[in-house]
Amino acid sequence: MTVSTQVKAQIGSVGWRNRSRSEDLIPTFCDVLDEIGTEEDKAEVRRIRTKVSDGIIPDHDDYSDYSTYWETDTAGFDLEDLFDRLDAHAPPFCYFGSYPGDSADYGFWVSEDIDYILRYELLKVDDLGDVTLSQIDEYEYIAVVNDHGNVTLYSTEGFNTDLKEVWSVV
Repeated sequence: MTVSTQVKAQIGSVGWRNRSRSEDLIPTFCDVLDEIGTEEDKAEVRRIRTKVSDGIIPDHDDYSDYSTYWETDTAGFDLEDLFDRLDAHAPPFCYFGSYPGDSADYGFWVSEDIDYILRYELLKVDDLGDVTLSQIDEYEYIAVVNDHGNVTLYSTEGFNTDLKEVWSVV
């Protein structure tokens, strides 16, 4: 059995901590999406960066006035779109958002339902050596949980006897 590793979105904080202003989050989220996103995502990042660099755009709340980008609803809509796009790139059984208990720490986090998921939705083993070929065929994901509670998630999809490490948390 061979194990390979795929790197995309990494579990943990991205960019600024203890900041929740659009001025801080949008550029940081654009950087992350530019690194891990699809071509469509990267086109959206370029569109948002153009609005930011232009500095002013028509204010959709009051067409007779101009505001800086950060003062418009557009910045809020763009931030919401970035959240959705980043969440779409979250590793399996993870999400993009604020860390539970720290609403100013944004990143990719393991689902708060992971205990339920480990118990009822995945094959959970203590050691990869315990996994049989029939289990690799039966399960899409296998979680190895050691005696310290560290979890490594492997994907079996598209592999014969090879497993691909998806993520690992200590």
